[in-house]
Amino acid sequence: MNTPEFETLSLTVEDAIATITLNRPQQMNAFNLTMMQELIRAFDLTDADDDVRAVGLSTALEWCFTGRLINADEARERGLVRSVHAPDELYPAAVAIAREIADNTAQVSVAMTRQMLWRMVGAEHPMAAHELDSRAIQARGASEDACEGVASFLEKRPAEYPNRVSTDMPEFFDWQGEPPFK
Repeated sequence: MNTPEFETLSLTVEDAIATITLNRPQQMNAFNLTMMQELIRAFDLTDADDDVRAVGLSTALEWCFTGRLINADEARERGLVRSVHAPDELYPAAVAIAREIADNTAQVSVAMTRQMLWRMVGAEHPMAAHELDSRAIQARGASEDACEGVASFLEKRPAEYPNRVSTDMPEFFDWQGEPPFK
């Protein structure tokens, strides 16, 4: 495979193994449109190459594919978890993370993300998750919360997101419904 140059990642192929490495260290590998397009291009290239037998994207996938057990320190070192705590420090650390989420995020966005993660893990096809996620991004981008997020950033003040889960969840998905028990 003739591997192209990418702006936000690198692709190497060696001995039937393609490795995709995110490469935006100054932005902590934050996902953006260019990265999305380049990941799609890289996957298209590896999918079209009959000599590629495995594509490595992250340590988490390696652990999923191999089933290898890992300890907490390795999970932290490899970026799978953000911190490791002694048992008596675990609850206060979890509360601190929850406080960070509650203080700095739009509640509708958090609720939608939680629902999509929970429900789409069992979707019949990945396209269902992609379609729902695309609609969610469009809806949240046009929301009052998005306007407030931009305004608060520009004004260098904490955001006060106006949308509420009880009244402002997008109508394109049944956020509260449950599938029938079988």
